[in-house]
Amino acid sequence: MKMRIFILMFLLVSSSQGVFAKGIQQSYKQCIDATQGVHPSIMNCIDAEAEFQDQRLNKAYKRLMSILTKSEQKNLLTAQRQWIALSSTDKSLMLAIYGEGDAARMIAEEVYLKALAQRADQLEEWVDALKLYR
Repeated sequence: MKMRIFILMFLLVSSSQGVFAKGIQQSYKQCIDATQGVHPSIMNCIDAEAEFQDQRLNKAYKRLMSILTKSEQKNLLTAQRQWIALSSTDKSLMLAIYGEGDAARMIAEEVYLKALAQRADQLEEWVDALKLYR
């Protein structure tokens, strides 16, 4: 059990030091560094950044919908619903694999946070591209 917790904590620390989506705020990285591995503090950092990324994703989604044709809007709506379902399923799978403890929850939430940021990045890139080509 202790080995499992150690592996999960290693994954959390190494993943937070790794490649971030471009939209992850510097303040999140600083927040994680300041936690000194304290679980509740780490979760506070993750929760705050996830809220920011969710707002960012919603803003990009609305901007993109305003640029698209009706047919394209329908496709984006379908794609977004599928992305939400996949993200939720991935989080459930991680919890099933790693267990229901605090460390597993932190890993799952950080992976979800990065997925949110990457999706927001993608939608923002599409908005920027469409502005150039339309």
